[in-house]
Amino acid sequence: MDVDQTVARREADEARVRARLSAHSAEPEGRVFGLTGIEMFDANFSGDLPPAPRRV
Repeated sequence: MDVDQTVARREADEARVRARLSAHSAEPEGRVFGLTGIEMFDANFSGDLPPAPRRV
C-alpha cells in the first residue's frame, strides 16, 4: 500500500467515524453497562456509542 492509498483509507475511516459521531441518539443503558472499560473506550473511539452530551 502506498502513501496515497494509506491517506485515502484514513480519510475514509475518519469520515465514517465523524458521521456516526454527529448522529445524536440516546444509547440504551443496558448496552453500556455490559461493557468493560476498554470496550467502552473502543466503542466510543470507533463511533459505535454516541458522544457524551456537551454543555453549552
